[in-house]
Amino acid sequence: LIYVPAYNCSDYIISVLDEIPTDILAISEILIVDNHSTDDTVDKIQRARCENRWDAPVHLIQPPENLGYAGSQKLAYSIALLSTRVKRVIMLHGDGQYPPELLGNFMPFTDSEYGVVYGYRDKSEYPDLEETPTGAYRVIKILSAIESYVTGHPRKEWHSGFVMYSREFLLRVNLDGLTDTYHIDGHLHFVAGELDEHVKAIPI
Repeated sequence: LIYVPAYNCSDYIISVLDEIPTDILAISEILIVDNHSTDDTVDKIQRARCENRWDAPVHLIQPPENLGYAGSQKLAYSIALLSTRVKRVIMLHGDGQYPPELLGNFMPFTDSEYGVVYGYRDKSEYPDLEETPTGAYRVIKILSAIESYVTGHPRKEWHSGFVMYSREFLLRVNLDGLTDTYHIDGHLHFVAGELDEHVKAIPI
């Protein structure tokens, strides 16, 4: 399942979905959780769905109010766990901050033991492609080092929103007990560490 959190991203959402590789679409369904957008994000998605624009089922949910970044994730993962057909959930942001072609980096791990596979920014491996401003990049690396030390769970990056979770891992998580803040990505990392879950980091 490709889970797409969306909020006021009408300028990007269609192109994001268009750029999902066809081989991944062939084995996936897409769940869009629109967080009560006030622009025409939903209208654009609905028109594209009516035109059968994509070769994969596209499900669209819009809660009656903005659930926030954390609430959107909790809802999406809860829905995913209702279907035994869903083996993995990949989060792909609707605003295009992670190029959809990077989804292919997860494919070698879909049948692996890893409950969490996440992308981390790496200017050393991708000096010409990694676009995070240098200042922000350094802050991210420093914070990740501090958080790894404090928690005792080494991570290349604690705040990556480009991640794949296995069904087995999500079943072990008390979703309602997770933070309601933007730090939910890091909280899920912490939970994975406390549960001794297998975690894999991939450079992006």
